[in-house]
Amino acid sequence: MSYYDKSRPQQSGGRQNQDRGPSRELEEILKQIDVANPNGDLFDATAERAAEEIAKSAKASKRDKNKSTQLRRFYDEIVMWDQRIRQLKEDERIRIYGTQYLPLIKMLNAKAAYAESRELIDQNFLTLLRHGLRQLEPDKPEAFKNFKLFMEAFMGFYKLYGPKYQDATARQSH
Repeated sequence: MSYYDKSRPQQSGGRQNQDRGPSRELEEILKQIDVANPNGDLFDATAERAAEEIAKSAKASKRDKNKSTQLRRFYDEIVMWDQRIRQLKEDERIRIYGTQYLPLIKMLNAKAAYAESRELIDQNFLTLLRHGLRQLEPDKPEAFKNFKLFMEAFMGFYKLYGPKYQDATARQSH
């Protein structure tokens, strides 16, 4: 360690280290998510459980995290990549997807890590997104389509369980 490092106070960027890692419930849900080989519940019950868990973790945080507009930004980028892939001719789809698009799609990991460091999303959403992105392979663009469909279902359920819904139900109960 250099003198400079010793004399400098350690900065955490204002972050509390309270949410380092996914919840146990989310870890169980992640075991059900396989975008390469989706089961019958992936776009329904599994997406709903994931949305409910992420909404619950956002509500438990002290800072506003996982606002639907923030999560929507990630989903919108996924949709944009899906549209680009579908516009490719069948004979060039796998080659271009694997060599040109997939590396850029996987940059969503870095964008999500940045958003998490800014406390815009929580560790659970970051983990969910990373879990899906890790399953994408260069020669299987259909797995990306399934990932997009899962995130579409997740976003629909998140609208139900997310912050605005929670606020409205809390006001109605008073």
